[in-house]
Parts: sequence; structure tokens; C-alpha cells
Amino acid sequence: MQLNIYKKKIDVLNSKVEGDVVAALGYDKYFTVKSHAELMQKIKEDSNKCFFEHVGKNSYITMYFDLDISKDKQPEHYENYSELISQLKECVVSNFKDSVLKWIILQSHCAEKRSFHIIVRISDINGNNIYFRNCNELKQYVTANILCNSKLSEIVDLSVYRDGLFRTLYSSKPKETRPFVKSSMSDDFDDVESFVTFTQEPYTFYSASLIKPKVHGRLEIAQEMLEKIDISKTYDEWMHIGFSLIDYCREYDIDLEVGLELFDNYSKRNIDKYDKRNTAKQWNDWTTRDYDGPKITRGTLLKKFKQKEPERYNEMNLAATIDTDILKELDVISNNSSVKIHDIKHFEIVNKNKASIQALMESKGLHPIHDYVSKNCKNASLYSECDRNGYKICCRNCDFEYPPGNIPVDRSLAPTVFNLLIINKDDNINNKDTSQVAQKIITYKNLIYTIDNKWYLYNDTSGIYENKIDLEIMNEMERVVQTMSDEGFEEEWFNWIHKVNYKENLLKEMKIKCFKRVELDDDDYLLGFEEGVLDLRTCEFRRGAAYEYVTMKCGVPYEDDVDTSLADEVLSGIFPDEEERNYALCKFALCLEGYNREQMITFCYSHTASNGKSYIMERLRQALGDYSGTFPVTMLTGKMKGAGEANSSLVDFNKKRFMYCSEPEAGSKLNTNFVKLLTGDRIKARGLYSEKDIEISPTYNIYICCNTLPNFDVYDEGIARRIRLIEYKTRFCDNPKKKNDRKLKKYSKEEELEIAKGLLKLLVDKYKVLRRNNYKYNEPKSFLSMRKLYLNDNKDVLTDILQEHFERGGDKDYVKMSEIKTALKAGGIKEKDVITIQKIVEETFEDVEYIIDSSINSERVRRAFIGLKYK
Repeated sequence: MQLNIYKKKIDVLNSKVEGDVVAALGYDKYFTVKSHAELMQKIKEDSNKCFFEHVGKNSYITMYFDLDISKDKQPEHYENYSELISQLKECVVSNFKDSVLKWIILQSHCAEKRSFHIIVRISDINGNNIYFRNCNELKQYVTANILCNSKLSEIVDLSVYRDGLFRTLYSSKPKETRPFVKSSMSDDFDDVESFVTFTQEPYTFYSASLIKPKVHGRLEIAQEMLEKIDISKTYDEWMHIGFSLIDYCREYDIDLEVGLELFDNYSKRNIDKYDKRNTAKQWNDWTTRDYDGPKITRGTLLKKFKQKEPERYNEMNLAATIDTDILKELDVISNNSSVKIHDIKHFEIVNKNKASIQALMESKGLHPIHDYVSKNCKNASLYSECDRNGYKICCRNCDFEYPPGNIPVDRSLAPTVFNLLIINKDDNINNKDTSQVAQKIITYKNLIYTIDNKWYLYNDTSGIYENKIDLEIMNEMERVVQTMSDEGFEEEWFNWIHKVNYKENLLKEMKIKCFKRVELDDDDYLLGFEEGVLDLRTCEFRRGAAYEYVTMKCGVPYEDDVDTSLADEVLSGIFPDEEERNYALCKFALCLEGYNREQMITFCYSHTASNGKSYIMERLRQALGDYSGTFPVTMLTGKMKGAGEANSSLVDFNKKRFMYCSEPEAGSKLNTNFVKLLTGDRIKARGLYSEKDIEISPTYNIYICCNTLPNFDVYDEGIARRIRLIEYKTRFCDNPKKKNDRKLKKYSKEEELEIAKGLLKLLVDKYKVLRRNNYKYNEPKSFLSMRKLYLNDNKDVLTDILQEHFERGGDKDYVKMSEIKTALKAGGIKEKDVITIQKIVEETFEDVEYIIDSSINSERVRRAFIGLKYK
């Protein structure tokens, strides 16, 4: 096998094509092969077995460990190595209790030490392989869950979790004859499985939510702070804690999934307002936001903890953490040769926050630097100098300056120092004009501030109003200044706008001027997209008008000429029958509009699993984006919440057009009254952290996926007319054998996006047809028959059963109500209430009368039909 050898790693990485595997012969001869199998073949064929696989910084990897045990330094471990490996297994197994683990253990021993490479192949209960996205993610896992074991921390080498080389099976280090071979403790494996970068589909990625990592270090500090600070009384306070914790996690490399668990535990303390689903939803939203302006940092959390537990705060030496950050920034600036003082346009810094400057001067981190630089100064007396020219720290008793020369204050280089210096309380700034400035900004930005305290900024390109928070509006203020400066304007307030407290005052003024009591997304026939809106009245795609107040967007872009072949393939597989497929498309197409013209709930039913119900629901949700959602099925099976109770699940229905849920628990019954209310009436609901009710119109279509059709707690004709069924008859499997079996095909994320886009295109086209046909379409006979069989309230079915057992008799004949119920039950009819049975019997047999208590032939008769008899 001829190889192209590269001496530098950067050269081989630049030359590789997608799918290539990068490896090395020794430490300096890099090459590529087409697959891991080809690499293993090369290793086996070569007489000089000294091979390493390259683990890139973004390589998907399986779990692996490098263990080194020295005979001289760790004699106890050297002898009891098997016990240590057992402890390692226990740690991992405890984190992945519901998973299948294959332990590939390679050994490479010599007289002085034992070396192990341990590769762990993990798959979940669904058969998905579990991988890590990169080395850093695996390193965090090992640090949090393995190194907490003091013995393992002595032998597990963390240096292998980096962009570098990892020795392979059958290979020795250069100039050594100590190859890695299979250990007797190892499970059986294929040779290619020993490569840590070897991955196989299907797979999913490790998530910290899969395990419960042991708390330590910075994570332990965060946990303690959140346990001690007061619970949030308002939504804003709760949000600020969330943002502060996110910044804390990012700074100290704490997995955001772990951060969510901490935040969730904190939120639970507010029993009245806690909602797990809403907490996770808000957290995920906050973690995806990106701001280039002032932001809420970990300092908020530290400040609240210091106010609550000042002694513990000092004991934990948390202040030094902030000082260390500042020192790092000072180092970055002072060592950046490209930064020249005269090249930077400084912000005017006149008044300083004395408390912050004092805290900086008292930092423990500065004294060691002083003592190192000024060895002859035995009495450090540090102070800060800060003016419009920059910033530095000096000593009163010597010529110490840190760093040498003034530091230009720039947000991008030193955000902590920048905020420390310019976020100050300038008493005079409170007297500056905000009214005229706010009016000027509004002429450049089309903004509205709503009754629920939310900002929306009109996008002039798409015509969509985009939701913003206060910090983003502050950034927009600075953008207006930049725009006006580019246009040649020079205003005095351009200098004020950089003061955070001025922007805060200006923001209050703008909230007054921009306040509008408007109903957002109130047009049932407009569908928002990233690029504009689709007007369902004309089926024209255009820019949204400012007065239409569209804020919601579909999850995929609008493409009139999108390829629908993949979407057609999926629909044809799920619904092979053309009539049934057309019916399903018609039902789904009505989800585009916000006018629930049918007032129905649709059951997506199949008596088996793996039939495409959930898959088509997920693609519909992906396509419809903001207009879609899921809800807990317990909302339909549980007791209706009383007046004044918060119901965040119900609030989630507001403005939605497509909502679905999974199958109810076995034996549970749907709440008939709530289903009627949900499908036909306006409903009042109140979300968490909200003091006001909102009124929700039924703009949505509801779908319930189930393998067993649920019962209702009360049954009548009112609920019967609200039910429709879509039966999923296909079963997808690896080995199709039966008539309705189809070969299971898995799609990539890119293909699923194309399916969602194609599906939306098909729904728009179908909606056009429905509109021309006055929204009329036919229910397939197969679905109709299934529905009648399910409902068992069809008058013909009931009449047939009654006429089979009974007939019109004389005035002295009678049949008791209990006998009627017995006959219906024997015919498979679900239990009916007395009033419904009375009505149906009297309509079936003329002149039959239902009596509660009477006397016939001198016999007392109760609850019976007079004039009816058995056949």
C-alpha cells in the first residue's frame, strides 16, 4: 500500500478529503487512508508497527482512557491494577445504567510499568451508539466523573484528550518493542473498534443529562450559591440568575446541561411558579443568544451570594476570581504589540466607581507580581490611575506600574475592565435629555413595546417583527449612533449613549414612546417566514407589512421551487393508498391557517409501532416552527384546572396552528368537557410568573398519536362529532415480510430538512386546492368505518342492535333499562348514559314511553320502556 507522507500535521489536514482517516507512522510521518479498515490492514501488513491514529479537536470519538502505572512510584497500584480497572468500570457503568457497554482493553507492559488503553463502546437502549463530539467534551466527563476517585486520578492521563496522536492496536512507541495487544480482561471486539475515532450509525451524542456527575470545584461553588441566595420573586430576577449562571458555566467550562440541572433545582424552590418544561425551554433559549454589548455576567450571582452570605463569600475567596480575570485581560492588552494607544478612540472616563477600584487594588493577585518585579520594595502600597488616556496600577513606594504604560480600554480586548471603568454612576448623566433622543432613535428603528413587557423590532427586509430584550435594544441604540455618524450627523448625545445608566434612562423613555396595545400574529391567514410572509388569501409570498404585526416564523425557509421528491417518498411510504394520503394532506394543510374551521381532534392511530406517526409529526413541527408545538397528554386526561390556577401548558397553545401529543397511559380516559372546550371555545389561561389571564382562541388543530384508541370519561354526540381518525397501516422494519411492511429507511439531518421543506410546499399546494373547493374534501371509507367502529355511537349501529333484540309490543309489555344496557354491552357498545339510551330507543320504536316508576298488571315497575318487548 503506497502512502503519501507529510512531515507536518497541518499539511496532511489541508490535503485530506471528507471521509479520510488521518494517521501517523511514528511521531512525524503523517498520511491518510480511506477508512479505518484500510488503516488496520496497513498496520497488520507493515513490519514496523509504530502507528498512531490522529484525534482531531473536532473528531467524533468514543470513550477512551490512557492508564499508566509505575512500579516504583505506585507499587500498590502496580500489583492491584485489575482492581483499579474494576473501579473505573463501576464509575462508567453507574453513569450509563441503561446502556450496553463493550470494554476493549489493550495492554502494553514492561518491567517498569503497566500501560493500558481502554476503549469503551457504548450504545443506548434504542441501539444508538453514544459518542462524544470532541476531546474537550470527553475530558470534562472524565474530570467530573472519574478523577473524583482519588486512586483513578493517579493513573488516568488527561493529556490524551487533545488534538494529537493516540497509539493503535499492535503498535509500539518508536524505538521500543512493546506493542498494544488485547488484554485477558477485554471483551471480544473487531480490530477496527479499537480506533477511538471509528464511528458507526445510528449514533447520538453524549449529554450531561444522561448522567449525574459528582459535584466538585467550581460546580460545587455554583451549587452552594444557588442554594443560599433568595428565590426570585419576579420573572426578570429569575432571568438574571439564569443569564448569570450561564456566564459562570461558560467561564469555568461547566457543561451547560449540568448548568440547567442547577438552574432547575434553584427554580424548584419557588413552588408556586416552578414549571420544569418552561425552565428548560427558557434556559435553552438563553444559551443560544449572542450579545456583543453589555451583558449580565456571573457577577450578578456572586453579588447576591455576597449579600446573603458575606462570611462564606470571603471564606471561599470568590473576589479573587474576578481579580484574576482582570489580570488576565491586562496581560492580554499589555502583551499585544498591535495595540497602540494613539490608534484607539477612547471613551471619556471621568468618574470612577470607587468601590470597584478599591476592590481591584486589594486583589491578592497583584501583590505577587509587584514583589517579583520590584524585589527591593518591601512595603507594597498599590493604587490605580485611570483617566481618559487609559488605566494602570502603581505602587506609592516604588516605580512599579502594571502593565507598563497606560492601558487603552476597549470592550473587545478587556470586557471586564471596560465594564468596571465605564459602567459608573455619573450623577450628571441623569439630567441629560432622553425624550428627544428617544424620538430620534424611533425614526430609525420601528419598535413596539407591548403590554406584556416585550420588545419587538421590525425587520425592514422580511417585514417580520423580531423579539428583543432590553440589552439588545441598548445595542440598537449604539447602531443608530453609528448610522447617524456615517450620515454625517454630530450630536452631543452620541457621547452619552455609551454610558450604561444613560441607556437605562433612555430605555425607560423609549418604553413609554413605543408602547402599543396591539394583538400580535392576529391574522389567521398570514404565515410568517424568515424571509417574509405567505398570504393564504392569495397564496402570495411577500414582505410583511408593519401594521400586520407578524412575529412568528415557520421552521424552514419558503422556497416556491423546492424539490418535494423526498417528502413524496415519505408520505407514499406511510400512506400507500392515494385516497388516504390525500385525506391526510388535506388535514395537515388546514394547519397552515389560524382558523380552526373543523373544531376537531384527530387521532393518528396504528395498532403497531414503527409506522411513521411520530416521524411525520416531527417533520410537520420542524416545518411549521413557531406555529407548532407539543403538549403533555395528561392535560387531556387530568382534571381541569380551576380558576386562578396557572397553566403554562395551555398558554403554549396561544397562536399555535398545529399541536400534538403522544399516547395516553393505558387505562386513562380523556376529559370530555376539556376536549370540547379546547376544540371549540375561547379559553382563559395564565402562565407562570404572570399575574394576568390571556384569552386563547382555538387557532390550532390537535393531533394525538396512539397505538390504542383512548376512552372518554363521558360519551355523547357532542364529542363524537369532534373526532376524526387517520390510520397508519404501514409498518417499517428491517426485514419486510407482510403486505403492509416496508423497508425502514433512515434519513440524515440534511435530508430531514429537505423533507420538511418539501412537506411544507405540498401543504401549501394542497391548501390552494382546498381553497378552490371551498375547503371540502372526502373522508376515505376505510377511515370512516374505523371511526364508527371506535365511536360506537352511530345511530345505525345502535338501531341494528336494538331491533335485533326488541320489537314494538302492547301497552302491558315493558323492557327494563338494565336489560337494554345489557343488550348494548353484548353488542360491543360502550356504556351510555340513561338519557342517551332513552332518546335512541324512543327514536327507534314509535310510541314507546320511558317511565321511572309505575304499575303494570298490578306489578310495580321501575325504570322501564312501556310498549317494548323481546323478540
